[in-house]
Amino acid sequence: MRKHLLVGSLVVAGLVALSSSYSTPRTAHVWQDAPRASTNSGAVKGQVLDAEGQPVSGAEVIALKIDSGMGKVPTAHTDEQGMFLIKRLAPGTYRISISKREDGYPPTDSPFYSAGFLEVPQVTVYEGQTTSDIAVGIGTKAAKLVGRVVDTTTNKLITSQDVQVTLRRIDNPDYSYKTGPDVNGNLTILVPPVPFTIEVSAQGYEKRHLGSLHLSREEIKRLDVSLRRIQ
Repeated sequence: MRKHLLVGSLVVAGLVALSSSYSTPRTAHVWQDAPRASTNSGAVKGQVLDAEGQPVSGAEVIALKIDSGMGKVPTAHTDEQGMFLIKRLAPGTYRISISKREDGYPPTDSPFYSAGFLEVPQVTVYEGQTTSDIAVGIGTKAAKLVGRVVDTTTNKLITSQDVQVTLRRIDNPDYSYKTGPDVNGNLTILVPPVPFTIEVSAQGYEKRHLGSLHLSREEIKRLDVSLRRIQ
């Protein structure tokens, strides 16, 4: 059976992105699910593809229920053929978000990474059924910032739990992303292909505003930041 592709154009020239307005995809195949864990739950089954239409293994797939609040988000990971299955979903409409940060693919549901190149697919889950034959595009790779944050005087790493890096899009400052170094003090941040500002702060240190950057898709830029202690 031919798979239904629920996303629009995967790439134009830039980063995987979330469309600011979501469109309803074509109806996916629905079949009776047996056996099932609960008579009032359903499931979503599909495949994640890259920009060339090849399966993506190890991607994280999240089902975000449109009419529900915060809570535990149903998640699955794709197998070697890019296939995923998310079970025990309450009936309703879901957006399917994809990411694989270690390979440079940011979450498709984040407005910070949105550039209007990719539609986030929507699927309808029915009671006691599996919505199947769903092909979802992961888009293209992001740019990347790598570096570390150190004390200006000692040049020693500032502990990761104290550091916060805030990135904001210049075209829409409400679209922001906050993160920090890993346990080894290293920064690795995926960024969109649009201009953004950077702010670095840490407890006991003066906040630094680093101005704006604009990286091309898949570009890697080194960013080492030094902070001065508050006197």
